[in-house]
Amino acid sequence: MKKSLIGLVVLLLPGWVLAQALRLEPNHPRPGQQVTLTYDPAKTKLAGASTVNFVVYWLRPEGEPSAQEITPTRSGGTFQATFVIPDTAAAMAFVFEHDERRDTNGGQGYAQQLFRADGGTAPGSYVSLAQAHLNYYTHVRLEDRDTQEARALFEREFREYPASKRKYLSAYLTTLNPRHTEDRAAILRITEQVAALPDLTADELNAIANGYHQAGKSDQEKAIREKRKQQFGDAEPYHKIYKIFASTQPMTLAERGKAYENVQKEYRVNPKPSYHKLQQGAYQMYLQMLSDSGRTAEFQALVQSAPTEYQSITMSIYNRIARKAVSKGEDLERSAELGQQAVDWAKRWINQPRDSINDSPSLTATQIRSNRQADYARYADTYAQLLYKQGKVAEALPYFEDAAKIHGRYNNAERNERYLTVLQLVKPEAVQAEASAMLRIGKSTPTIEQLLHQAYVSDRTNEAEYESYLAGLRKEAATHRRTELQEKMIARPAPDFDLMNLEGKPVRLADLKGKVIILDFWATWCGPCIASFPGMQKAQAHFEGNPDVVFLFVNSLQQEPDKRKVVADFIAKNEYPFTVLMDEKDEVIRAFKVWGIPTKFIIDKAGIIRFRSVGQGFETDEMLVEGLSTMIEMAGEPTK
Repeated sequence: MKKSLIGLVVLLLPGWVLAQALRLEPNHPRPGQQVTLTYDPAKTKLAGASTVNFVVYWLRPEGEPSAQEITPTRSGGTFQATFVIPDTAAAMAFVFEHDERRDTNGGQGYAQQLFRADGGTAPGSYVSLAQAHLNYYTHVRLEDRDTQEARALFEREFREYPASKRKYLSAYLTTLNPRHTEDRAAILRITEQVAALPDLTADELNAIANGYHQAGKSDQEKAIREKRKQQFGDAEPYHKIYKIFASTQPMTLAERGKAYENVQKEYRVNPKPSYHKLQQGAYQMYLQMLSDSGRTAEFQALVQSAPTEYQSITMSIYNRIARKAVSKGEDLERSAELGQQAVDWAKRWINQPRDSINDSPSLTATQIRSNRQADYARYADTYAQLLYKQGKVAEALPYFEDAAKIHGRYNNAERNERYLTVLQLVKPEAVQAEASAMLRIGKSTPTIEQLLHQAYVSDRTNEAEYESYLAGLRKEAATHRRTELQEKMIARPAPDFDLMNLEGKPVRLADLKGKVIILDFWATWCGPCIASFPGMQKAQAHFEGNPDVVFLFVNSLQQEPDKRKVVADFIAKNEYPFTVLMDEKDEVIRAFKVWGIPTKFIIDKAGIIRFRSVGQGFETDEMLVEGLSTMIEMAGEPTK
């Protein structure tokens, strides 16, 4: 059974497995109505939890979801909460939490469309769910971006409300890939349908022009753009002026400054809320340019004239200046002043109420506070390094501690190392306990282990005792790593494929059943992909000789006409011992629903995806090897 984001509707019907987990009354809820949600975690990741927190996301066809934290009451083994659905909501999604654990229906999500009084689906409900799959999947804790599911939801909306095609054409087109023949035909078909409608708005004409562009119909695109210009004039003045300012064309700083002034003048004349993000971007860009050019007076004047809501941007730039000073070892005193302003502001900001302008409505109060703590930890780490470079070691220590421990919770190995290095100078008696805490959660470095060794053996002579102690810490780290990965484990059938390797030999996934497969989607132009290769090479070497583990590097999204030669030359030049498969039509990456690279999949012996990792994901090559090795071992274990 496919459990999609809209699964709750059918799951509420008798006979479906997750009906035991969720019950919503009434089961056809409407906007503005009071509803009661009952959650039974017995057969979920939160089984046995003594408390559960509900997070409800109110979904709308346009704009970000709004998050609401709800504390339910407990009755026996179930949890229940009653709340009122906002009139503006068109659908809702749920996440259930206990401490650091979350039940997200295996990454597929829990959600519910809303209804009309006559029982039909409310207008915009399917579009709201589609937008969650497209743009807000991380907010509602979906496993990944799913353009196929989003497309199906848009089309359900269009069937029930045909007039909605014109309103959501732009969003719908993002679910289609013009590089694929069938999608390109679908783009042209719906674009022509909307183009035939009467009384088209400027935005609708823009969407139609973009549709013709994607379909490769340049004449039709040009005609529509001319029609829009005749009916509505040129693009809005603000956008034209902003485009000049943000241009990548060469421009002197004085010219850029004049363009920035023009942007501000136009905004004062027409301060639309939709321009706010662009305004912030313009301020950040110009402030950074002034900083990089050493224009101190103009820099300070711009800071002084900036609105209060730009403070977070200002402090981010201050921290950037301070980091550059740390790197170069220059201008430490002035940079420390800016660094201190940033760190003092960030610490005050942690406990301030939600900022309606800068804090996303899709974040809970808990998430906002966590993000602010992360900002403070970054700024504290920078400021501590500046103090340390100035010889103010004791003064730097509490900031290093805040960055690594108090607000960082030992989650960054590099910060841990800096903190421990200074701690050893100021409070050497505390090094063993702190280093041990870092090793227990696997956030260590060779330097941290060295400092632990020095602290442990300083008053002992038995080296074997230390080795035993270190082995115990590493065992705890392995257990911690497995516990964390257990929460990330998924169970989704891997799409089969048949691709050629660089030697021209076919490799079919189905033929590899009985082995654990590591798929790494990558491209030669992808910096993070290449940065992860040394660690991947070490991980592959770790399992060399194990016939039950296979590494496959799937090259996708390569743009050159002669993709195979480009890739083969790259692999040969760098002497990577990888089995590379060529996904020349990008069909496999699409089947695996990959939206960004590098993305790695760990597939078990039965052909089930057990882990998915997006981006580099690990601080060091050693952590990549340890993490990937644990995933491979877990995927190779018999399923319970």
